[in-house]
Amino acid sequence: MERDIWTEKECENFGETLKSGEKYTFVMYSDFGMPTQYQVRVFEAEIKPYAQYDYSIRLTYKPKGAKKSRVMRFCGIKDVVIYKGWINAKDSVQQNKVLKETSEVRVTQGVYRSFSKQYYYDVIEALKLQNIEPVFSLIFDKAKSLESI
Repeated sequence: MERDIWTEKECENFGETLKSGEKYTFVMYSDFGMPTQYQVRVFEAEIKPYAQYDYSIRLTYKPKGAKKSRVMRFCGIKDVVIYKGWINAKDSVQQNKVLKETSEVRVTQGVYRSFSKQYYYDVIEALKLQNIEPVFSLIFDKAKSLESI
């Protein structure tokens, strides 16, 4: 059965995985489709209804180097891969290729298209080679099942 939103079970697993006060690295896409990572200290993960979604996660966290806490929501089809501790997941895979370089300018092109699921799989594989496993991953990919990663 195909689905495209977070389920109650996934929200519970997410909430049970994260421990208050611990450091985590979230690998995900920004709202504009660019690969990004958040190094955070988690304070609270609550399961609450949000907008049209029956189940969503309301995560209270503090980004690395920040003074104040913030809130992030996980619902709908928001993909995420979470690692324990602060790691540099973005540098584990090549994100840009150089098309042209002179002494004045450097022209690069992104390796991944906006919101490409392949980015997640490449990060997971690259970090597995370093013996670093995700503590939680949820990737909505109709072409690949989660069991195959």
